[in-house]
Amino acid sequence: MTGNKGYFLHDFFKRILPGDRNLFTPILEFIKWRRLTKNLGLLSWVTLWLAFCGLVSFSFVQNISVLKGFTDDFAEPPSLTGNMTEDLLIMEKFKNELLDFEQANRNWWIPRFGLTKSIEVERLLKKKYLTMVHDSFLIPMDRKLEKNLGNITLETPGNEVMIYVDHLTARILLAQAHMKGQKFKKSEYVFTILPRVLTILNRGILPEIAAMFSEIYFYYLDWGGLLLR
Repeated sequence: MTGNKGYFLHDFFKRILPGDRNLFTPILEFIKWRRLTKNLGLLSWVTLWLAFCGLVSFSFVQNISVLKGFTDDFAEPPSLTGNMTEDLLIMEKFKNELLDFEQANRNWWIPRFGLTKSIEVERLLKKKYLTMVHDSFLIPMDRKLEKNLGNITLETPGNEVMIYVDHLTARILLAQAHMKGQKFKKSEYVFTILPRVLTILNRGILPEIAAMFSEIYFYYLDWGGLLLR
């Protein structure tokens, strides 16, 4: 019996155990592979989170950059002074800043991740522009125009009367077009005749300054100015 045990142990260590040892190699390789894939999976998640955080941070910085680009020129939305020349220059600068602001918001090449503050500010600033043009410029201008029309006599130069007629016709055509959902281009003739009346309402205004009213009024319509009424 003792001899059988000795033979068994001798045979176990000499033949069976060395043969079975090869069975552990795939198991060890599997354990190593599983540890490796687990580490790679964790690394992938960390990389994805870092990329996501980077995109959110960049979107935030982009928001701040767009907002800062406007506030560098206007600490707050401007107000008109009542002087036609100064008011046209103010509206022209405000309009150009809004166009830059709008373009910056459109050139957004990454997801916003809910960071829409710059879009909200753009909407509010455009509303301020529309209110400013309507209340502080168009209404006073139309009052002067109405007064001048009431003072027309047989001695009034025909050229002046035609400027009044062209201006009112252009305004009516533009209003009708927008009510029908039609669009005009800035280069169209109807916008070139609009500013002429300003040289009559304010004799001292320079033609090149008066000409700014063309685009000012175009964007007033394009951004929904008629909806204020």
